[in-house]
Amino acid sequence: MTIFITGKTYNTAIQSIEEIATQVNADLKAKAYYDSATFEIEEINENGATLIFHRELNDRVNRIDMIRFLDANMLCGITDEFKLPQMWGEVWDSNNVYMQCSNLAKFYKYNSRILCPENRVESVEVTADSAQVRVQIKY
Repeated sequence: MTIFITGKTYNTAIQSIEEIATQVNADLKAKAYYDSATFEIEEINENGATLIFHRELNDRVNRIDMIRFLDANMLCGITDEFKLPQMWGEVWDSNNVYMQCSNLAKFYKYNSRILCPENRVESVEVTADSAQVRVQIKY
């Protein structure tokens, strides 16, 4: 199975979960905004995957179904093949732009089908709170 994380694709038939997590964490550490974030694969099997990005967020905004644009970038990575749509979110404070988690999930699903065509992504759910971003992918 191939999985798309932080702008790269990883093949679970070739790499272990630990190797993938190590590479993703190294990529996060290399970026100034994400150097305190850590990544883990909570579960992965033929039916789906659960990806978690742990990070501390002292955010004054706590809205249902909303994610910071920086968190969306952390999940998807920005590459020539995968770019987030233009900021279609709202600015609720001077530091962050937000977008709906459900819109990010649709976009992630669409691009995952292009970048990992052998996977038949049926659904993607993205949730975010002050401690983590959780992505649940079902095949």
